[in-house]
Amino acid sequence: RYCPNNCTGTNGVCTDGVCVCVGDWAGPDCSVPKKLCPHMCSARGVCTPKGCQCLPIYGGADCSLECKNGCSGRGTCEHGVCKCNAGWGSADCSKHACPKNCNGN
Repeated sequence: RYCPNNCTGTNGVCTDGVCVCVGDWAGPDCSVPKKLCPHMCSARGVCTPKGCQCLPIYGGADCSLECKNGCSGRGTCEHGVCKCNAGWGSADCSKHACPKNCNGN
């Protein structure tokens, strides 16, 4: 099976359509320097040229921070803190946000 970008030449080995990166290389095609992805994203994200792209319930530079209740599936984890989607609030995005800040009440 074909591997993405042929594992960027000598940066990895193609095994059953998946690049197995060697040395200081990471990413789906072994084109990303490992130093951009501390702890290989703690197995909670994908190493990209811009650093770790964490799964939605994790955050931090190395995806090691977990957000409370996974942000209830209504937000994303950024540096261990839930950033709630529109219409949701609370520490874990589990409560409906009050429209217009409840008009100050």
